Amino acid sequence: MAIEAPSSLTDLPIELLPGIIEYSLPEGFESLALTCRALYTLCIPFIEHHNRLRKRFREFRYDDVSTDPSLPCISAAITLIAYIAAEPRAARYIIHADFELDGVYPSNQASRSIAPVLHDTGPVAALFAHSAELAEAGLDWEEYYARAKSQVNRDDSEWECFYSQHAAAFVLTLLPNAKDISLPMNWVPFEETEWLIRAIIRKTRQPNSLRSRPSLAEVADLRMGCTPSCPASQALSILTPFLSLPHMQCLVYGYGEMSGHRMFLGSSQSPHLRFGDTLTTAHFWDADIDGVLVEFLRRTPDLKSLRYARKRRADRWCKGQDLCRAVTAIGREIGSSLEELSLTEAHFEEPPPTEIPPHASLPPVKVYMRSFKCLRRLEFPLDLALCNIRAALSGKRNGTRSSIGLALEALDNGLTEQQIREIEVSVRDLIPPSVVELSLLSRGQDHHDIALKAMFRGFAANKHSRWPALKDLYLSCPTDGEATEAYLGECTKLSVETANAGVVLHLRSDCKDVFDWPEPYHPCFSPLDPTPDRRLNAQIAAF
Repeated sequence: MAIEAPSSLTDLPIELLPGIIEYSLPEGFESLALTCRALYTLCIPFIEHHNRLRKRFREFRYDDVSTDPSLPCISAAITLIAYIAAEPRAARYIIHADFELDGVYPSNQASRSIAPVLHDTGPVAALFAHSAELAEAGLDWEEYYARAKSQVNRDDSEWECFYSQHAAAFVLTLLPNAKDISLPMNWVPFEETEWLIRAIIRKTRQPNSLRSRPSLAEVADLRMGCTPSCPASQALSILTPFLSLPHMQCLVYGYGEMSGHRMFLGSSQSPHLRFGDTLTTAHFWDADIDGVLVEFLRRTPDLKSLRYARKRRADRWCKGQDLCRAVTAIGREIGSSLEELSLTEAHFEEPPPTEIPPHASLPPVKVYMRSFKCLRRLEFPLDLALCNIRAALSGKRNGTRSSIGLALEALDNGLTEQQIREIEVSVRDLIPPSVVELSLLSRGQDHHDIALKAMFRGFAANKHSRWPALKDLYLSCPTDGEATEAYLGECTKLSVETANAGVVLHLRSDCKDVFDWPEPYHPCFSPLDPTPDRRLNAQIAAF
């Protein structure tokens, strides 16, 4: 007589179910628990441990204080490895991995005392010994493990003494469910760790199942800054393999000083030369235009969203010129396909020069955005418009002083109607006809009233011929007393013009960017549900 196969999990022998439930942690546990009351009852013994691991590891970042006495303080990669060796399931809980502060906290002696004792045998050594990625990279696990131990155990007085590059790279072999990663601020490439990273990337390209998913296979968002440990000349070369990940979509790069450095993406023999096939979004912070930006854009022709931020010059002679050069480079490389572009300047204090600086003798830069055929969202400071205005006012002038100086002199002394018409033509090409949302950033000073007047005079009458797609205009209108009366007056006039043209004007009291961009300096993820067990129980109560 044939034995009827079980039609559901609850038809299986009761002694098998706890093992099945434990195997479902963490990916399928909550769904399994919500299946029916019978399975939920069997899941109850696992819920507390699941919630504790989820709360600590789902949005992981290194810290020097443990908020849960039952969980250790994890302040460096080697400590995380030791915990995963003892509780392997913890690695599968990590979805958002902020490793930026790896090894930073142990300057505190209380934190240093929790460093794991590394032996040649035991769970930690076994984790290295059984690593498929180390084997794929052709690395001897004992030598690699010894390097990691030597880096952790050295007795330095410096603040980075607890950081191990070999441990930091090895952690990246343990994250099958991670979706976004911030690399450590102390990341320094070694030959062995670069081989290991390449082995990880190769495994992500191989067929896999849910339970055999390779580490980093789900990563879509990567963040890295330029620090003294990783100079700008190396940073983008480090990132190149990561950008070959199969689901990579967003790069946030450079929350340190990078101006003046040139980046190299590796030789033409690099196996990752075609990186960026899936990359759609990139954010650059104070990156060198001719080095980092241009070389990157040449490798990512299908990029759809780009944010580029620069430190703002304090001297009035060259404001906006760096952004003008950036626009020219961006338009040349990917202007025809880009859909979102944000250009911003971070203000910093610098004494204004008493004389015209040498770089002010350079010809004014004019910006054309005609090549941006698909652009729908655009954001830039009004200093960008002043570049075109200076070029229009100084183009036909001769004299011993610089052309920029002559243009500023004309702005200071007032403009004739003929000059206003000339600058209207010069700023018209700053906004492509395809733009739907436009954001203009300003402190309401530095002749920005003239820029507004030139850009939007007769806006209601000309809107449909110049910018037919425009629906929303975001404009800085500071209320802290910084803005000039002339600028505020132009804001008032524009509110009337936009109402007549059917465009929604959003006047903002600050000059911060308005579009939804990730925070560059301290990546923050959405807050955890503080009581996941209550959420689970609330859903179960509905059965």
